[in-house]
Amino acid sequence: MGIITKFAAELAKGYVSERGVKGTMEDAVNLVQGVGNVGKKLFGSNGEENESDEYDEYESDEAETNSFDEKTWNELRDGIESLKEEGNYAGALKMLHDYYCQEDLDYFYFYLKADILLAKYDDLGRSPESDFSCKTEVDKAIEACEKYGDEDEELLMTIELQDKFESTKLKVSYWRKMKSLQDEIDALRDPEHVVTTSKVNDVLKAFKLVDNFWKEESTAEDGSVYNIDFFYLFKARIYNAFFFYLAENKQELDALSDEQLSEFFVGATDCADKVLAFSECDDKTDEEFLNGRIPEQIEELKQLRCGKKSSMHSSSSASVTSEEQEYLEEIRACLDNDGEISSRERRLLDRLRKTLGITEVRAKELEASVNDMSDDEKEYQEELKACLEDGTISDRERRLLDRLRKSLGISEERAKAIEDRLLKQ
Repeated sequence: MGIITKFAAELAKGYVSERGVKGTMEDAVNLVQGVGNVGKKLFGSNGEENESDEYDEYESDEAETNSFDEKTWNELRDGIESLKEEGNYAGALKMLHDYYCQEDLDYFYFYLKADILLAKYDDLGRSPESDFSCKTEVDKAIEACEKYGDEDEELLMTIELQDKFESTKLKVSYWRKMKSLQDEIDALRDPEHVVTTSKVNDVLKAFKLVDNFWKEESTAEDGSVYNIDFFYLFKARIYNAFFFYLAENKQELDALSDEQLSEFFVGATDCADKVLAFSECDDKTDEEFLNGRIPEQIEELKQLRCGKKSSMHSSSSASVTSEEQEYLEEIRACLDNDGEISSRERRLLDRLRKTLGITEVRAKELEASVNDMSDDEKEYQEELKACLEDGTISDRERRLLDRLRKSLGISEERAKAIEDRLLKQ
């Protein structure tokens, strides 16, 4: 489960506490069962929809209270709930319409319609562009409830709908802001791009955005902070990407003062502990990975800082000339097929080497740097091997592998090359 998906699943905990839909529907049954047989039979529809553009259900001057049996009502309720759970809101609305004749529209028709539309508005999986239209639909349906509800129980049910609507608007607004925050942070922590003036400034800006969001959007009037688990998850992901960047760019690492580096290490260590301790989600894959990986990264950076670790892997990026980079790309292209360089490919590479003015010794160094996988790539390869033990990779394993790949800063192309090489062994 991705970070925002996890957030969406947990978000409602910080908002509304209310009587559930099932309970509300039971209240409706109790209310209406005492009404006599007024008007036409409620559930007499032939299933055909009225296609007339002139018909407007909200403009009816009269709405009747229909009689029904409890069995039929329960079938309608259960059917609508099932479709709502599937996210099939159009199907739920059609079921509601098919159970009613257009002459028999009453309070409960509009109540159920408002409830369906509210569930649609509450669905955080839809596009942000639909926010306004969804909100308008709910507003209109609740207005109809206000118009046709004249019993005390109906008025109370409408008030509950209104309260739920207001809380949902807050929830959706919070979600949209959270998604915008995540997008901005993802751009700032991307190891392959510098957004501001340096990667250090990118990271500092990302941390500031997180701090400001939780101060402004996730702190209650009494000072309590909600969704604190996501606060540390966001920060841990920033540290993880930043440390990967420093390991790949030793010049940037060396440019940091001991004090700066120490502050980053202290903050990251604290975050690595809290990201798992504060997690409230059932799936703690991200949290467990970051909790284990960040301390490893800190140790790697300490070794690099002291010059105890070979910089061979970084020689394929920032420290090579443009000619050497071109040569490296051709080596990778040869290795991506089967992990080996054929005699014909070797002759072509040697010809290219001479054209680019690269010595044999330097060519061997460059080739060794490509064949020598980084620690992160080796870690990814080991997890890939475990997933391939039964010969196939399940959808869940593929999602976890992709999440691991992103966390380790491995490109899709490089991950595919590693996988293709394993499959051919």
